[in-house]
Formats: sequence, C-alpha cells, structure tokens
Amino acid sequence: MSGIDGGAIKIVVIDASGIADIDYSGGQMMLELVEQLAERDVRMVIANAPADVRREFIIYGVADLLGENSNFETVSSALRAFRNN
Repeated sequence: MSGIDGGAIKIVVIDASGIADIDYSGGQMMLELVEQLAERDVRMVIANAPADVRREFIIYGVADLLGENSNFETVSSALRAFRNN
C-alpha cells in the first residue's frame, strides 16, 4: 500500500458487480483491507454489490466496519458523493 501512504488517495471504491459470493476467508480479507485503509485515512466504499453479497458483508461484519453511507448503486454515484464533500 505504499502508493496510498502519500496521502493523495482518500477513497477506494470497490466495484462488487463481479462478486457472486463472499466466504469466511474473503470476509476476513475485506475486514483487514478496510482496517489497513482506515489506518491511512482512506475510506473504502462498495458499489454494485448484489443483494447476497451485501448480506454477506453484514454477516462478516464488513458493513459495520465500513459504516453508514458506504454502499452505492453505481461507481459513478459513489464518486459523485465524495466529490461533493
């Protein structure tokens, strides 16, 4: 993550449209990624997540760690939300 350490990146948008399922190890890796990004003051949000994947993010605690307003219908809507802040 050395490229993030410069401070220019403030948000990472994960396009989850290609994710069909999250297993336990995938959930743990997502938690680790969110924590590592947060340590660098980078926020991660999810876009295009199918309903089953959103449910699995809740089950594995990823949704709680991401916080409110972290799930977007499209990548464009996620980027717009943060450009306006």
